[in-house]
Amino acid sequence: MTKTFIGEWNGIKVYQDYLPFGTRRSGERLSRETPLFMVFHDTGNIDATAQNNIDYYRNTYNIEESRTASAHVFVDDKECVICVPFQEKAWHVLYNVTLDNKWYQGNANDVAIGIEACYFNDVARTKQSFENTCKITAYLCDKWGINPYTHLPGHQQLQADKQDPGNILEKCGYHRNDMKVIYDKVSSYMKMNDFKENEDNDVEFIAGAMPPYRYPAHDDYVCLAISNDEGVTICEREGESWIKTQKTYGGYQLFYIYEIVDGWCRVYDHAANYWVWHERLKVISE
Repeated sequence: MTKTFIGEWNGIKVYQDYLPFGTRRSGERLSRETPLFMVFHDTGNIDATAQNNIDYYRNTYNIEESRTASAHVFVDDKECVICVPFQEKAWHVLYNVTLDNKWYQGNANDVAIGIEACYFNDVARTKQSFENTCKITAYLCDKWGINPYTHLPGHQQLQADKQDPGNILEKCGYHRNDMKVIYDKVSSYMKMNDFKENEDNDVEFIAGAMPPYRYPAHDDYVCLAISNDEGVTICEREGESWIKTQKTYGGYQLFYIYEIVDGWCRVYDHAANYWVWHERLKVISE
């Protein structure tokens, strides 16, 4: 397919340059009509432009399956290029990763879009590429009603052996793990900016199931849950760690949940530093 200009999204020139069918682009449809979430990547390939990366994909379009990888979109300091149609699957997160299933009840390759940010030794180019990628991401969040605070994980958050988008964050002067920089910037570029950091879009409490992996803080409790038959140990949060206390409860004890942070449920009170791992609980009602 010839590279085709399709318009400007948030002021960024956007092109289609679809890969031929092969292992990198199978043509399989997403499992949904529209993507459920997006995964923010960087290329890990310093000084390569969006087109450089896509040209490499094209030259290896039928690479052996054990080595294949792909993404839907590449963005650099000058343009955005789509190489896999959004209604099709791309191979941007390994299937044996489990966090995408925990957080979104689906494999990223089946229900999510992969967007790749290019970065450079030239810091000014990297910063422009980062801005452009956030603008393109914002456009797509608007298009599909995606909340960047809850449905835009970084690759490194899902897959422990990955370092993206930490590479571009660090090159721009941020901490490698500071995904909030991305969330805030994407949100600022959204036209339908109804999404806030503490919004609880698309999160369900299902009776009989464990609580979800994340839920924003509320002054009133958000659901009732009971401990499983193994019981629970109460933990206290210290920074990004949860430390076991001496407080333990047996099975089938009632807990009020006020917030959930990366699987840890705040219980007792909205201000209490008492947390229970969500897999130890079962929702009984909202």
